[in-house]
Amino acid sequence: MEISSKPIWYDNQEDQLIKSLDKSSMVSITDPKGVIIYVNDSFRKESGYNEQELLGQNHRMLKSGKQPDVLFKGLWKSISSKKVWTGEMCNKRKDGSFYWHKATIIPFTDKDGNIEKYVAIRFDITKNKENIEHLKIAENRFKLFFDAAPNAYFISDTAGLIKNCNIAAQKLSGYPSKQLINKYIGDSILLTKTDRKFFINSLKIPSKTPQKYEFQITSKQGKKIIIEIVSHQVIIDGENVVLHIAHDITKLEAANTKLKEKTKELEMFLYRSSHDLKSPYTSLEGLVTLMKHETLEESTKELLDMFEQTLNTGKILIGNLETASEILNKSIEYKTIDFNKLINQVITSLKHLNGFKDISFNINIPKELKIYSNPEMLNSIMQSLLQNAIKYRRPNTKTHTPFIILNALKTKEGIKITIKDNGMGIKKEDTDKIFDLYYRSNHTVNGTGLGLYITKNAVEKLNGTISATSIISKETQFNILLPNLYSA
Repeated sequence: MEISSKPIWYDNQEDQLIKSLDKSSMVSITDPKGVIIYVNDSFRKESGYNEQELLGQNHRMLKSGKQPDVLFKGLWKSISSKKVWTGEMCNKRKDGSFYWHKATIIPFTDKDGNIEKYVAIRFDITKNKENIEHLKIAENRFKLFFDAAPNAYFISDTAGLIKNCNIAAQKLSGYPSKQLINKYIGDSILLTKTDRKFFINSLKIPSKTPQKYEFQITSKQGKKIIIEIVSHQVIIDGENVVLHIAHDITKLEAANTKLKEKTKELEMFLYRSSHDLKSPYTSLEGLVTLMKHETLEESTKELLDMFEQTLNTGKILIGNLETASEILNKSIEYKTIDFNKLINQVITSLKHLNGFKDISFNINIPKELKIYSNPEMLNSIMQSLLQNAIKYRRPNTKTHTPFIILNALKTKEGIKITIKDNGMGIKKEDTDKIFDLYYRSNHTVNGTGLGLYITKNAVEKLNGTISATSIISKETQFNILLPNLYSA
């Protein structure tokens, strides 16, 4: 059965359509020479001119000067050939301000086929254009920051295929960007077969927290390099990707090897703290603060937040070095400490940590317990141990609730403090090593390697002892005994 088209306009509906269009858009009509013969209210309001100021004029009076003449030549060539022209234009209002619109210009012909008039229909796109411009500025600033970063940045998918990299990444690997993009990161930075398999498999495991690794790689020139690489899983433009931040620690590791042969650990601290870390971190922190005031995409904000997390990690390292220096070099001043108050202050200071809200705290300290000790060192000890318990928790599930139990009691031997958690645990063979300087387990390194070493030194500086017991994937308990020096 043949179906024929039917009329779609009845009873002046064409007039209704024109009226609707007139209300929803800016409309102007010119004669064949381009002289304005009609403008609607929307056009007048947007341009800032009244009807008498517009009629009889040419649209050239609204030219902004922001677009090349070739655009207008092409426009007139199209419409004078009886073709419809569509494009974006920037006009200047009567007050001198600019506005953007998407325009469609339609030539109308008479019964003989001659052009009778041009009807232009425009829709305001000023806000969209401004947003795009702000976004371009923000992206350009971010790119400058990205390429100027001293560490190597690789962005890959979860399979390890590199999507982007900065200048430092090219210098580290020895490859230009065109030989890195769309290549697998394990191949591009030339990991060993075992390390490559381990690294790529780790990328496939979802993680909300940055993962840190240490590898030996071979550059394009055949140079052996030891790198530390931190991998962040993020979402950019709806795609799961991984940001890898790597830096060369070859010289640092070589220095470690030499320093470990020395008997005086003070030399290690002097070497570590000899570098002026605060100045560059302060500068980077200032840059991050400035960028936060810019209009950024959500994905760019997420990357910026990760940069800030990296800076915070560096600040923690600086704080650890300063604490270590105080432990080794300063005399100890003792004060009477309300232990309940101190613990409450420490827990409050840790509330910003990822996973804090998942933890169930069980604090058992007698209300009357007072400790005669050094407040700064005792605070540092408690903060370090509680922070580790939060950091190395196991995920909160239907069958597992992370907890931390802190007990303190005055005994004949002294003040006994225990901190127990049901987190990841420590291998039995490693419990005697965890207090060693820069102890690291396997490939994954989620801390600075200073925390427990400093904690042990602080406890011993207070003439106390510390030990640990643990069952992997079940529990860890730290036992501290401080001398009972309190006198009422």
